[in-house]
Amino acid sequence: MTNSDLKNAMQALKHLIGNSDCEQNDAELGILFDNCMQLRDLIENSTLSSIDNELQEAISTCIKALEKCTMMVNTLELFSCNETAEELQTASIRYLLLPAILGSLNLNVQNKNVSDRMTYVEIAEVYFKDFLRRCSDYELCESSLKYFKEILNKENSNEVNSDPSSVREKKIQLFKQKRELENKEMLLKSAILRPESEECIREYYFVLLEKWILIAVDELENLKREKEILISMPKKDISTSNIQDKKNVK
Repeated sequence: MTNSDLKNAMQALKHLIGNSDCEQNDAELGILFDNCMQLRDLIENSTLSSIDNELQEAISTCIKALEKCTMMVNTLELFSCNETAEELQTASIRYLLLPAILGSLNLNVQNKNVSDRMTYVEIAEVYFKDFLRRCSDYELCESSLKYFKEILNKENSNEVNSDPSSVREKKIQLFKQKRELENKEMLLKSAILRPESEECIREYYFVLLEKWILIAVDELENLKREKEILISMPKKDISTSNIQDKKNVK
């Protein structure tokens, strides 16, 4: 990937954001979402510094476009509280990922101070919980959602942090599960290029959802620790990388 790839993808997405106001339909939503995912992948694999202006502009553009996708999904009423996972339209399944990806991108926004960082941490936390609750409503990937239910149970009971050994064991389990899902994702990815293989396409998106469930659960645990660090820090200019370093100390 080159810097020009990132810039071109960003400019293309900006153009689509402007045009998406003209007509809102499934086709326009699909094009906008696909371009968001393309830019998100470029951001994820970028070798640019996290504080690079162009990278930060790309992150901001991608967030804005994904927020637009979310509005379009709501306008088009693609999801219903009365639906089951089996009743979901194949083309709509991927849009369940929107809050998870938005949560992830918001954590990559460069912040100047503790207050700004706390704002984005809380935004990401809301997005991840919204994503996990939606997956829970559809009873998707129950084996992975059990970790989210554990988090909610701890919050409701004001339970103190688990002992370090159990935390490490859980991290290892999540890592192994995520790696297995990534392998499945790679095997199934070609299915989305074959419209006739609807069953494989559905399986691909459900695997993707389960992978993001594990990512969201892990991020919620990380965000809880980061919030504790932020609360203890003086309200002055900070480096986000410094927070990340402290958060990752075991």
